[in-house]
Amino acid sequence: MISKNQKKFIRSLKHKKHRQKYNKFVAEGTKIIDELLSHHPDLIDDIYMTEVGQKKLSHNKDHSVTLVGMSDLKEMSALKSNMDGLALIKMPSVEEWPQSLDRLGVFLDGVRDPGNMGTILRICDWFGIVQLWLSSDCVDIYNPKCVQASMGSLARVEFRQKALAEIRQRYSMVNIIGTAMDGKNYRSVKLNYPTIIVFGNESQGVRERTYENLDEKICIPRIGKTAESLNVAVTAGILLAHYTGSAHH
Repeated sequence: MISKNQKKFIRSLKHKKHRQKYNKFVAEGTKIIDELLSHHPDLIDDIYMTEVGQKKLSHNKDHSVTLVGMSDLKEMSALKSNMDGLALIKMPSVEEWPQSLDRLGVFLDGVRDPGNMGTILRICDWFGIVQLWLSSDCVDIYNPKCVQASMGSLARVEFRQKALAEIRQRYSMVNIIGTAMDGKNYRSVKLNYPTIIVFGNESQGVRERTYENLDEKICIPRIGKTAESLNVAVTAGILLAHYTGSAHH
């Protein structure tokens, strides 16, 4: 059984201010909960599953599960199609500044769409990028849609909210490149490591004030005639595939 107070508390975590206050967020659906059980069981507080959802969990050895009905789940869920369940997760803690920069990192300049944010987290995870930097006006990474789109990757990527100028000041050796329509063809740009690649806002791209901190502008050349721009997550996928490939050969 789940109490009214527990349901109310879970619903409150749809809002950023409550997530920050309690340092918790909600993960929904068996796939993400299983990922977290497998890699970060220590972060999981409570699991609420329907009977169907509980049967799908494959990594749960130590956590007790509270069974809930579909009507309870609908009341708590931030998603339209969750049939399985949800879990309360503690936000992972990271040190304020890493001791050193990784070979390759990513900075997001005002990415607002939670689907894009979650997808970029997955892309970073896929290519082994664990240092992700966010401008202060990016969408909250623990937004329910973002958590869903990340498919568990947010537990494996370290993210920090910092201004790009602060990062440059702190790590004098860093090479910062960013996407721009008038940039050089990315295939012709060799990186000096450590490098941070900057990806921009969905409508504005990398913003003017951010350009002041770049060492180089790069672009993915357009071959077609009509598309105005590439989706930011697609751009991240193409560039990280290229630069992580060249980093290892």
